[in-house]
Formats: sequence, structure tokens, C-alpha cells
Amino acid sequence: MAETIIPWHTSRTNVYDTRGQGVEMGRYEGERARSPGRRHAWRLIQGVVLFFIVLFWARTLVTSWPHLVGYSWQVGWLPLVLALGLLVGQMVVLATAWHRSLAAMGAPIPWRRAASVWLRAQIARYIPGGVWDVAGRVALSRDRPMPTRAVPAAAMLEVGLQVLSAGMLLLVTLLVFPIAQARHIALVTAGALLLALAALTPAVFQRAINLGLRILRRRPLTMRLTYASLARLFLYYAGAHLLQGAAFVLFVRGLGPVTWSQAPRLMGAYVGAWLVGYVIAFAPGGIGVREAALFLLLEQAFSRPVVIGAALGFRVWVSLRDLVAAAIGLVLART
Repeated sequence: MAETIIPWHTSRTNVYDTRGQGVEMGRYEGERARSPGRRHAWRLIQGVVLFFIVLFWARTLVTSWPHLVGYSWQVGWLPLVLALGLLVGQMVVLATAWHRSLAAMGAPIPWRRAASVWLRAQIARYIPGGVWDVAGRVALSRDRPMPTRAVPAAAMLEVGLQVLSAGMLLLVTLLVFPIAQARHIALVTAGALLLALAALTPAVFQRAINLGLRILRRRPLTMRLTYASLARLFLYYAGAHLLQGAAFVLFVRGLGPVTWSQAPRLMGAYVGAWLVGYVIAFAPGGIGVREAALFLLLEQAFSRPVVIGAALGFRVWVSLRDLVAAAIGLVLART
């Protein structure tokens, strides 16, 4: 049976395939409606977590302020600018991975179109809720005919591979980090990675996605997901994490003396902190959580002023990266 393709802007409408069988397809709704009680509970939990994050950083800054003021900062603008360049390059790699993920879901579109949508939509991650970047991709794709359920399916694949690639890098870092209970955490991480590997096998992933579509009374997807395509996508996401880690190393070198022998530790710590901020949905964009995790991972190996300056300053660089990426997305959309 030929699959029916409709534009994104089509609202809940009945379309018919060549056999005349009605198929109901509708706009992706992003975040499904919650009951008022659940919504209030979620906001309460989010508020409590954010309160403790702010409290942690307020206490850290107050106790460390004399050290921050008295520290001999050695700012180097060249590594700082190079760090921003690597961060922008990371976004291009992630946009390319999104393009290939759509193709694996059976919805191939030109790279320019896929990249422009992804680069513009990622800025919505700063909105609390954790789903608005996906909703943004749907909204920005309205004028592109494609299966309406391909975007959330590709987004789920993206999340799984992001976590899997970052988790593997974190596992390597934990095995060499001289922190308490590092090996126990590594064992837990390894177990979680094995579960993720099982969930991301082509057969299991396709069955899970199509089961969800059947529950939502949507037609199943005909995917082009293979082990080879998964491996290629994994390399994209692992490469993006390495670019981000290398950017953090350059940023730290722009603030103070750091040897290249310390680079693997810095890269691994940042990838681990990124993963913590990514999986905790209470803070939009992982703000505060990622920086706190980074501080805890590095405070034993580096001076406190450098760690605080790097953790908070790199957040500013990441925000600049997101703005630059959104601007690139706008340029791609207009050309």
C-alpha cells in the first residue's frame, strides 16, 4: 500500500490511499495535555530543583568570591574564539545527523532544508518543558510534504543516540577519574548503556515506534534503519560531543594555564556534565545543572576560580553558539 504524504499544515483531516481506505492524520501536538494536578506537580518539582540549583551556585560564589577576585586571570582571546568556532561546527554536525535521521525514518529531504529547520528550532530548548525544540521542528516543517510522524520518531532516535554516545565517553572518563565511587558509577553507566544499545537495535526501535503510533491511531512508519546507518549516526553524535569537549578545553585554556595532558580529563568531565543536564528535564537547556555537575567533577583537579569561571563562562559561549546557529538556519531557509 502506497504511503500517503501530506503537508505539515494539514490539520485533522481524512485522506485516502489508492484503495480508498480512510487514514486519519493530524498535526503533531508536541506536548500532550496534562491534567491540572499533574501540571502543578511538575511545576512544583521544577521549582524546587531550580531553587536548590540557585542556592548551590549562590553559596559557591559567596564562599569563592575572594579567590575569584584575587586570581591572576590570563585571558587568551584566540583560544576563546576558536572554542566558539568549534561549538558552531558541532551544531552543523548535529544538523547533518538530524538530516540523516529523517532519511532513516523514511522521510528524506534536502540537507539545506533539514539543517535550516533543526538549527532554528534548537533555540526552543531554553523554554521549560523539554519538548519545544521538537515542536519547533514540526512547526518549521509545515511547508514540506512528508509523513507527519517522522519528526517525533527521528527526534526519539536522536535522543537515544545522543545519550548513548555521551554515556560511552562518560564511561571512559569515570574509569580514570580519581573521584569517590567512580567505578560503581561506571558499572551503573555500563548497565544503562547496554539497555540503550538493546533499545536502539533497528528491529526493537521500529517495533517500539510503530507500537506507539498504533496506540495513537496513526499509520506505522516504513523505516530505512539498519545497523550500518545506526553506526554512522552514532559517529556523528560522538563526533559532536568530541567537538564540544574540545571547545571546552580551548575555553579553559583561554582563562588560565592548562596543559594539553589535562585535555582528556576536561573533555570527559564536560561530556559527563552535559549528559546530566540533558537527561534532567527540570532545567531548560540544562542551565545550572550542567554547570554544577561540571564544578563537582573538576574541583578536585583544578583551581576553584578556573573551574567556576569555566563552568559559568562556557554557558555564555554555548548561548552565543545557539544564537549563531539560529542565524545560520535563517540564512539557509532564505536561500
